[in-house]
Amino acid sequence: PSEAIHINLVGYSTDKTIKSADLYIWMGDGGARDYSSFQNKNVYLYNVLTNDTASVGKVSFWMKKTGTDVGYYDLTGSDVWNADFSEYSTPGTYRLAIEDVGCSQDFVIADSVYHDPFMVALRGFFYMRIGQNSTGGIRPVPRRPLYIPGVSPSNTKVYLTTMHQWHEKWSSFSSGDVWDNPDAWAVFRKTGNPTNPNAKGGHSDALDWDRHLGHVCIIYDMLLPFFLTAGALTDDNCGIAESGNGIPDILDEAKNEVDFWLNLRDGQGYASGLTNPSDDNEFFQAAPTAMAAWANAANAAMLADCFRIGNHQSLKQQYLDSARAAWVYASGLTDQMLDKTLGLGDIIIQGRDLKMMAAAFLYNLTGETAFEDVVKQLSVVNSSTSELDKSNNGSGFYQVWGTAAYLLTSQPIHYTELHTNMKASIISQAKTKEANFSAKRPSRRATDEITWYFRTAQNVHRCMIAHAVTNLDSDKSLFRKALTLEADYGLGRNLLNMIQMTTASTPLEKKRSVLNAYTSGGDDGTPGMHPGHTPYMNLDDWYCDMTMGCPSRLYANAYPADFKKNWPADEGYFNTRYVWAHNEFTPQQTMRGKMALYGYLYGIDKKNFHLR
Repeated sequence: PSEAIHINLVGYSTDKTIKSADLYIWMGDGGARDYSSFQNKNVYLYNVLTNDTASVGKVSFWMKKTGTDVGYYDLTGSDVWNADFSEYSTPGTYRLAIEDVGCSQDFVIADSVYHDPFMVALRGFFYMRIGQNSTGGIRPVPRRPLYIPGVSPSNTKVYLTTMHQWHEKWSSFSSGDVWDNPDAWAVFRKTGNPTNPNAKGGHSDALDWDRHLGHVCIIYDMLLPFFLTAGALTDDNCGIAESGNGIPDILDEAKNEVDFWLNLRDGQGYASGLTNPSDDNEFFQAAPTAMAAWANAANAAMLADCFRIGNHQSLKQQYLDSARAAWVYASGLTDQMLDKTLGLGDIIIQGRDLKMMAAAFLYNLTGETAFEDVVKQLSVVNSSTSELDKSNNGSGFYQVWGTAAYLLTSQPIHYTELHTNMKASIISQAKTKEANFSAKRPSRRATDEITWYFRTAQNVHRCMIAHAVTNLDSDKSLFRKALTLEADYGLGRNLLNMIQMTTASTPLEKKRSVLNAYTSGGDDGTPGMHPGHTPYMNLDDWYCDMTMGCPSRLYANAYPADFKKNWPADEGYFNTRYVWAHNEFTPQQTMRGKMALYGYLYGIDKKNFHLR
């Protein structure tokens, strides 16, 4: 196979959408290969099982090198040519061959081609669980220790404190990452040193053990594709602890995180997180806040609505009751923190955004117009081009999830102008903030611009929602194309021809994938790291007092030493487990958007297949 042919290593949908490969190669000191003389060369699909060959098109020029791409990094370092085979939809296992160039690795064209990426991403979240035993002999085993208070380790304790993210001393009581410094929290223990014996579960962020309120966005992105596809993601056999219990695994995985936050109670209040453990296995629980209560209301309401869609009535009622309780508590506080902000991965959300989101899902569940009134009152939408999100130097807002909830409500719509403007705004921004980038970037990626160092993140939420709500075939085709191209890139259509996540112990492990990353699974008795984890592949230095925080040490003594300045960024994957600034990942940054994307594409393929 030729390294110059870049394809989705998993494969392509039989549905009528784009199927395309890229042609370019970086030759190190030789720079980028010029393929201009290969324009109009023939492109073939070779069926590896039947030995049949089909002529499917010709090589075409795509784009000159721009020097910038996602995150303003140069990902390709080259002019790019394309080999399109969108008209070919016959299921099978293939190689793409380009005249006088060579062929690709094997891939499939299939009805449910996104099943395995969806399943692997879902397992990635499962392997971030804390407190999960190896139920049913699951291998690899989940993370250890379990950190269950009083159980494992037996001296594990979780102390209640008066400190939280909006406390007046938040920025001064500790150095560095405050969640990493549990000893600094000890002086804020509540009188009598009370503990929370129920503080267990949830998902860690990378190799840390802290679980703070900024992580709740993983709930929304696990549930979003289930909600948008009207419950198409019914799979109950993805290899997590609850598989086979009759509940879709994606709902079980989100439920684990929702339950964790409901466990963090302090009296009637809702806590804002747990620190990392001390050397004595002591955790400290942040104090209750209105922000945490609104988050719990949104968490439980969205999960309840998905249980409603999936026809799990008792669970729907359980989480509807939890959402109401959190709503009532937050509504009764003097300071409801509606104007306070919270960082969720790479976005900023306000208390009012969480309240609006909770209200939208509660309206879906109950039909009570008081909740719809709150959606109207708090929505930022007042025209057909209103911005639904903004992030700038620690300030901003984010109403994408809440807007999706109201757009797809099955209840009567009493604010028709708001609903119409919401629909127009999400479609407008799906184009300007995501889909249109596919036509401007050499990589053809559509992810939004808010990636920071995390160029492997894949956030195309607006395109997913717009695709779900638009009535125009041309728009639906545009958004599907953008979603597919973004998914293709992370699944192999990149410079290194690599699936940009760990895949060991899964059906994708035979594909070229990330082997080592700063993640779990290296000492669990099963070969490979835990699956489903997407490293940053960051090349910028963060903390050079130690090599682990200093990616430049990886190439300073390699060839060439000025790699970062002169070579494309996507050449920069170093196969190491130990440099967190390069190869760490976080569910809230590099995993949640990918989970939503693969889930949505898998869900709409399932729906389309059943319609056909």
